[in-house]
Amino acid sequence: MNLRTGLLTSNSSVSNRRRVRFETLEGRRLLHGSSAAHTDDFGLIGSVGNDASDHTAGQVQFTQASSGTPARPLFRNSIVSTNLDFITADDPSTFESMAYLGRARREMPDRRPGTGLFANNTFIFEATFSDGNQVQIWLHPNFGSQQNAATYANLLRGPLGKLPESMRENLNHVVVHVGNETAFAESQANFFVLYSQNMLTRISNNDLEETVFHESVHAALDANNLNTSAWLSAQQGDNAFITEYAREIPGKEDMAETAIFAYTMLQHPGRLPAYVEQWMEQNNPNKLAFFADLYADDLTTVAEPPSDFGDAPDSYDTTLASDGARHAAVGPILGTLRDVDEDARAPLNGTSDNDDGVMFGAIGVNASMAAVNIDVSNAIDEEAKVDAWIDFNRDGDFEDPGENVLQNVTVNNGMQTLNFFLPNSLTVGENYARVRLSSEGGLGPNGLAADGEVEDYVIQILAPPVVESVVINDGDNRRSVINEVRITFDQVVDIDLTTGDAFEFFNQTSGQIVQDIPVIDNTSGKTVVEVTFAPGPSVNQGGGLLDGDYRLTIDPELIKLSSLDMDGDTDGQEGGVFVFGAGQVDNFYRAYGDFDLSGSVNLADFAAFRQAFGNSLGDANYLDQIDADSDGMIGLTDFANFRENFGN
Repeated sequence: MNLRTGLLTSNSSVSNRRRVRFETLEGRRLLHGSSAAHTDDFGLIGSVGNDASDHTAGQVQFTQASSGTPARPLFRNSIVSTNLDFITADDPSTFESMAYLGRARREMPDRRPGTGLFANNTFIFEATFSDGNQVQIWLHPNFGSQQNAATYANLLRGPLGKLPESMRENLNHVVVHVGNETAFAESQANFFVLYSQNMLTRISNNDLEETVFHESVHAALDANNLNTSAWLSAQQGDNAFITEYAREIPGKEDMAETAIFAYTMLQHPGRLPAYVEQWMEQNNPNKLAFFADLYADDLTTVAEPPSDFGDAPDSYDTTLASDGARHAAVGPILGTLRDVDEDARAPLNGTSDNDDGVMFGAIGVNASMAAVNIDVSNAIDEEAKVDAWIDFNRDGDFEDPGENVLQNVTVNNGMQTLNFFLPNSLTVGENYARVRLSSEGGLGPNGLAADGEVEDYVIQILAPPVVESVVINDGDNRRSVINEVRITFDQVVDIDLTTGDAFEFFNQTSGQIVQDIPVIDNTSGKTVVEVTFAPGPSVNQGGGLLDGDYRLTIDPELIKLSSLDMDGDTDGQEGGVFVFGAGQVDNFYRAYGDFDLSGSVNLADFAAFRQAFGNSLGDANYLDQIDADSDGMIGLTDFANFRENFGN
């Protein structure tokens, strides 16, 4: 193959589309300018060139296959011995769902001595992918329970979902045993075999995806490609092997080892270190061309799937250009609706999306904790992870300490309430919040996730409501009659009059509770409650309180701003019962005849009574405050009441 033109010199051919892609690889090839010699950090076999003298400062020299001397393998052993990241967590996955099909007898090959070929009661799961393919996963009955088996089946969601479609469609099933042996594949029956403990080791070494890819090449590609003239010509034309493992077993392992290097270079140019891509282009050009043809359909169809974006302002990394928070539109959902867009949808103000899965409780300005309700659906294996942020200091990002309020928290299908801590020194106002749901969890506030959903919100930090004032008889200082109390809150509140007694009026003299009649008015921008009284043991027929000392208490749990309870004791925190009338300063008493709020009925009050005596409703000197029997006349009955209180 001529690398400058992308044209094959063998009988194989490359489509025009793939030729352009391959030319791009050659045209943007860079030098690896880190040091004079590569070290074992990447599992290298000594030096890259023939010897250490091949290296010059800032440049790596390679032995060309065409020179007649085969290039040395770049890596010892196999691809899993490298630290290269061929497949990343952010790569899109076509995985959609995992279904449990039950238990049955299955052929379960196992290379360990003394094991039978078949196993009864094998656990059978089926993974479905967005390209229409399905792959079954058979787990040995030694896993013991469906739950244990599901744990290991679910470990394969990402690795299988990130395979090229052409490989996945030719993969029949995966066998999983309990054990620590290495994986192997059966190309004629299109399956491969994994062992549970080895899977966990591969995960800890960050190469389970590479192991699955390698074995999938054997299971899905070997049978139809290993002995073809196209592959054999490519091997003969290059006469160089990327790994020592491929060199030792070229008839079986060269294709599986080279496939993932080629796919990564073609699908994700620039992901591999420049010296690796340069080695491949110089020493394996024919194999690269072979895989460019083999993966042609995959490379044109595998792309970032439709995604769900947030809608906060772009300072929070929302749009695609800002590497905004986005999720492939598969897997768990917040609520029941998920938006799917090519980019974040304007207006970016935290209100434009279908945000139906998260409800933040009101956040008090002086509170130490808050809560959020999370409604989850479509979670794989009934479980997902939540990460969330609040911009407490309103600086336009989610990067400050304490703003990552939920980190990798496990949630299940359905509604749940999660609590989180709040920083000190919050201020009243609007704040942006971001909630991300995914199968993997541990997400940052931006970037691509393989599944799930992101929702952005505008939330309020509020001061809990307080009682602004309590006014008796519209401010009239006379205490001969009390028939109305007005309670004003500092903001509009919700009052629960159905659960219990939000307001309790108590006659401290007689020990009787007064039945109140509250009327609520929110038209002034504050809640005003006008309270009158129903006739009863402490209330006369005219609706006025009888003589006595009174106390008003307000239950803070029945007075709310959003979900914040009233601050009854004015300490800045929710809660605390509000009390009016506990001390003399409140003057919450009824004493017939006390005109001047002196607390006693004396000669000054008698002078006022004498002036009103004998007058009727409509007369200039008539005082309804001392019409004790509400008959419209200040008469002998009223005088009897006054005389009884005189001097007290």
